[in-house]
Parts: sequence; structure tokens; C-alpha cells
Amino acid sequence: MRLGAAGGSGCFTGFEQSSRRGPAWRRIFYYSPQGLWTAAKQKLPVTFIIMNNAEYAILKRYSVAQCYAAGSIPVIEIDEPAIDSTALATAMGVKAQRVTLGSEIADAVRAAVVPQEPGLIEIVIGTE
Repeated sequence: MRLGAAGGSGCFTGFEQSSRRGPAWRRIFYYSPQGLWTAAKQKLPVTFIIMNNAEYAILKRYSVAQCYAAGSIPVIEIDEPAIDSTALATAMGVKAQRVTLGSEIADAVRAAVVPQEPGLIEIVIGTE
């Protein structure tokens, strides 16, 4: 699902009978983080999975293809200042956790699904 937080919350408001989860790339998620609040307010059983690579990889690849010098477009790096997705989710009333190892993903998803309430998992991935 590439709808971000608001789209994810909106899609699942009518489907409270089961838990929903899907990936949201970090760049899409930050367009509408207020969807976290909606999920918490409505007690939606949705799990947001953020794939965090700290960059706009598609724009970086496009800029290289268009012969821009590496590092000449500063807005495609989204690591400084760092945005703490888990703190943002917590501030909006959603339980959150950060995963840095592939071996932690399955346990994180299981833990997020059991309570049947909104949750967020941020998976830190490489930039390549």
C-alpha cells in the first residue's frame, strides 16, 4: 500500500473486523502523518510499516540520470534533521517500534498485530 498514514487510516475505517498492515515508504508517510492520529482516535487495527532508507532514492536515481552532480540537490537526503517516526507515532497515540535487524521483523509484526490496535513499525533499511 502506498497511501501514507492518512490513506491507510481512511481505507481501513470500514474494515474493523480484521487487522490490516502494509508498507509505507518514508517519503509518502511524511506527507500525511496525521493519519496516525485518526487511527488512534478510531482505534483502527492497522499496522503502519515504514521502510526507512533516509533518502528519496527515486529522486536521487533520477537526478543522476539527468546528469546532476552527486549531492547537488540537498532535499533528496532526509536524514538531517532526522525525523523520529516512532516518537511521532507515540505523540499521536500509536504504539511504535524501530527495527534495525532483519531477524527482528517477524517478532515486531507479530507483536503489533496481537493487540488489534493501531501500531507502527519502522524498519531501517540500507540506502542501496
